[in-house]
Amino acid sequence: MEIGSLAHKVSMEFISTMVFHIIGSICPTAIANGLALIVMVYYSAKISGGHLNPAVSFTFFILGHINMIEFFAYMVSQFSGAIVGGLFIAALMPNMNVGDDNNTTTGCFAPIKELSNGRVFFWEFLFTTMFIIPIFSVVWYTQNKNGYGNTGPIIVGLSLFSNALACGPYTGASLNPARSLGSYTVFHCEYRDVYTYVLGEFLGGLCAAFFIMPWYGISSTAWYRENLSSMIPYVTSGSKNNIEIRTL
Repeated sequence: MEIGSLAHKVSMEFISTMVFHIIGSICPTAIANGLALIVMVYYSAKISGGHLNPAVSFTFFILGHINMIEFFAYMVSQFSGAIVGGLFIAALMPNMNVGDDNNTTTGCFAPIKELSNGRVFFWEFLFTTMFIIPIFSVVWYTQNKNGYGNTGPIIVGLSLFSNALACGPYTGASLNPARSLGSYTVFHCEYRDVYTYVLGEFLGGLCAAFFIMPWYGISSTAWYRENLSSMIPYVTSGSKNNIEIRTL
């Protein structure tokens, strides 16, 4: 996570989010999105951590793995990457123009008609939370040299696949604020209440952090660690077979 300057990290997040949005939009299935995420996390993890999602970055920020400047820089790069990905879709796909939403491969997300805005919010909140939680077993074990490592991106992709498979028939399973807004910005998607997606996804990132803290703690280098009470655990380095979680 420490490799590369901030410029390198945000450039990687921009490129990876753009490619992920293009692939996931042109082939909007759970398996395609899961596989695309695996590939792009493998590509980007060594440089930026492979977030590709502002809700994931929000969880990393709350748990102290990135600071506020990094969080906002990551968000800008991720939103920009998804928007540019939408522009590529408009340029590459036949009979499609900026401002048009006349094709299922635009990357626009819309719920089924039976769902109210409140239910859309809750679906995206719940499944974003469940998508993010397993990611931090990868982060913790990898940082402490106690497992996963090169197989970590597979777990991340499988988490997206399983949650998108469940949520997809109801909301399209964006689970990613950058993807929710990326094509919406380019194509002016038919579903106008896109805020229900974005708010639900960011709340999912927040909620995931509080499910993660009791078991995996916060980062030992968290920028706010010294200001917290001793009730919040944090991860500290140890040998391969003697990893510790200590209080502050």
